[in-house]
Amino acid sequence: MMNIDSLLKQIETGDFHNPLTNLQDQDLRDEIMRVTAGAVADDEKSCSEFHHYLAILNKHRLSLSVARSPQTDLLLNSICTFMEIEWLNRERQRISPLLSGMPDDEESFIQWFEQLQQNGPGQHHPLFDYLAEQATREELRYFLLQEMGTEAGFDDLISLTQFKTPPSVKLELARNYWDEMGGGELEGMHSELLSRLVSSFQLSWEDYYEDVHWAPLALSNLMIAFAMKRAYFSQSIGALGIIELTAPERCLRVMEGMKRVKLRDDEYKYYALHSLLDQEHWAGWKMNVMQPLIREYPERMVKMAEGALLRLFAGARCFKVYCNHLRLQFDSYSDLLHIH
Repeated sequence: MMNIDSLLKQIETGDFHNPLTNLQDQDLRDEIMRVTAGAVADDEKSCSEFHHYLAILNKHRLSLSVARSPQTDLLLNSICTFMEIEWLNRERQRISPLLSGMPDDEESFIQWFEQLQQNGPGQHHPLFDYLAEQATREELRYFLLQEMGTEAGFDDLISLTQFKTPPSVKLELARNYWDEMGGGELEGMHSELLSRLVSSFQLSWEDYYEDVHWAPLALSNLMIAFAMKRAYFSQSIGALGIIELTAPERCLRVMEGMKRVKLRDDEYKYYALHSLLDQEHWAGWKMNVMQPLIREYPERMVKMAEGALLRLFAGARCFKVYCNHLRLQFDSYSDLLHIH
């Protein structure tokens, strides 16, 4: 009979460094390892290849297919896992200096976390003043196209993250999810509202990857990696929480820009809702999600902080890309750390 305790111990302590052994084609294994190594080393061309590859693999990994076999799932998960872990280890090293002085008690940590709304990477970025006050319709279209690349599906991220959480946490995530579902009305679902906005700019979800910079895809890849892996549960809670805390200001400015270029209320409703709802969501997220989880295991604080900072830096990287494309220079604005 199998010694289950011994098996679990080996699973927890084993170093399965290369799950690509399930991929029989040596040339493909070498290609994945080459691109991944380049992305870890911050090579621009490799970063682009890496995140486009991973985004497409994630699309297939999470899609519904009647023809897919369990072996295909195993292979897709193995490849994605290898790419995600190698890349995320580098990203986690990048922000580790910011975690050294982080508070270690619940009350101070929550205050530290909320302060990220003011001084975190990408906060109060002048890009959003430009979008609100000066951007042309074509420039707003470019912004929306790139933001489509960041879209991992907040509803799905919540669904994946909430699995096996304590009751109070699950209930709060369920309330958040129900809002994403438009309170049970198809036309009110946030994904439907976003698709309506996408259509109003004559954009399509079909094969848009080639027109999207790698930075927005990196943000989506980050959120999917967090939500898909129990090892990154606390990072996912932190990353989702920082979205709830920081999104309203940005959404308000984008909504103002879209209103200025004469979009209809029903077309920019997606941004209008998030400029209001996320403020309410943060209060519940703090009280019913983060605090109970911290009280259960205080060591979650550093992982929540890590998830929040990685999400903020991923967003700040996108803003830098958008500004470069739009030829905007904001000399008075600087990131906390160098954003590749």
